[in-house]
Amino acid sequence: MAEYRTIEPIAAWTAKRHFVIGRALFPVELQPFCDLYVDSESGVGLRHRSRFRRGHRPTQKENIMPTRTASAEWRGGLEKGFGRMRLGSGAFEGTYDFRSRMGDAAGTNPEELVGAALAGCFSMALAHQLTQTGFRVASIETTARVRFEERSGGWSITSIDLIGQADVPGIAPAVFADQARQAKENCPVSKALAGVDIHLTATLKRAAA
Repeated sequence: MAEYRTIEPIAAWTAKRHFVIGRALFPVELQPFCDLYVDSESGVGLRHRSRFRRGHRPTQKENIMPTRTASAEWRGGLEKGFGRMRLGSGAFEGTYDFRSRMGDAAGTNPEELVGAALAGCFSMALAHQLTQTGFRVASIETTARVRFEERSGGWSITSIDLIGQADVPGIAPAVFADQARQAKENCPVSKALAGVDIHLTATLKRAAA
C-alpha cells in the first residue's frame, strides 16, 4: 500500500505561472488549496485540503483532481460595456460584449465556451468508451451548436445540437451509435447541463466492411 507524507511547497517559479517540485509541474493557483505529498509508489502529488482530512489516506478508488478555474471581467453597462474572459490555465483569453453575444460581432461569448466544453468532454468520453470496448480510435471531431434564446422566463440556453464524427476502424454503425449515446449520458459536462436538451448526431467516417 502506498505511503503518504506531506512535504513543504518548496517551489521554483516558471514563466508560465507554474511551480516545480522535482519532476512534478503544478499550476501556481493550486498552492493555497492543496498539500503536496510524496507517494512511495507514484512520486510527488497533490492533495486537496477540503477533501482530505488530517490522518486520511487516499485509496486507489479516489481520483485527486484539481479545481479548474476561469474568470471574467466586465466594464460598463450591458449594451455598451465590454469584458474579457480568461481560463485559469492560460490556454485562452478573449474579449466579449453585447454584440458578440447577441449578434455576429467579433469576440467570444459564454455560449461558445459552453459549447467548447461539451464538445471536448464528449469527445474524450467517447474515446474512453470505445477504447474500453476494445476499439482503436483514429479521430473524433465534435461540434456543439448552442442555442441562446429568449423565452417567457427570460434568456436561456434552450438546446444544444451535438454533432460528432469519428474514425473508428472495424466498428459496426449500430455499436458505434450505442457507444456514442452512452458517452453523451456519462460525459460530466452533459451531466452539468442536465437542464438543457442535448440532441446527439453521431456518425462514422467509414463504416465497417
